[in-house]
Amino acid sequence: MTYNEIDQLLKSYLEGETSLEEEKILRDFFARGDLPARYKPYAEMFEGFREIASAQMSDPHFDKKWSRKVKQQTGYGKRLSVFTHWYTVAGIAATLLLTVVLFVPVKKLPVIKQFSHRIEDTFDNPRQAYAETVKALLMVSDKFNAGTNQMEDLTKLDKGLEKTGKMLTFNKGLDEASKLSKFNENQLKETNL
Repeated sequence: MTYNEIDQLLKSYLEGETSLEEEKILRDFFARGDLPARYKPYAEMFEGFREIASAQMSDPHFDKKWSRKVKQQTGYGKRLSVFTHWYTVAGIAATLLLTVVLFVPVKKLPVIKQFSHRIEDTFDNPRQAYAETVKALLMVSDKFNAGTNQMEDLTKLDKGLEKTGKMLTFNKGLDEASKLSKFNENQLKETNL
């Protein structure tokens, strides 16, 4: 086989598009010892595949041990807690409710029919309706603004807390200074002995 054909087979192999016969051709090719330098990494890869395929398991209970270890690490086979079951049930119920709300027309739900009635216009004049809407929105805006005015007091509190943060660093400095005074006391005791 030519190197160009090997290159094509290798490209197909790396893309996962080779047949078993073509893979055998590649294995045989890379098993040869006299390969150009550009094929050396692939030869090592195929050599590794060959070693793995020919390896014998020395422990006959390897599968059981491996399965047990996988079950321990993944939690497979453990009993689920009651809360896990409730989370599952709640998730299913929420999904069903969402499905009903999204896909069932409102007119077909009997509960909705009881409480719904046709909303009729309360104004004959559109300008009057617009004026009332603006009035209602201004009232809502005033209420929101009243709530945000109280937030200004919180900003003052926040600024005060920032200043106390600076005091905390000062306290750390005082703690370090107290360590020095203890060191001085220990030095004086040692010199007096």
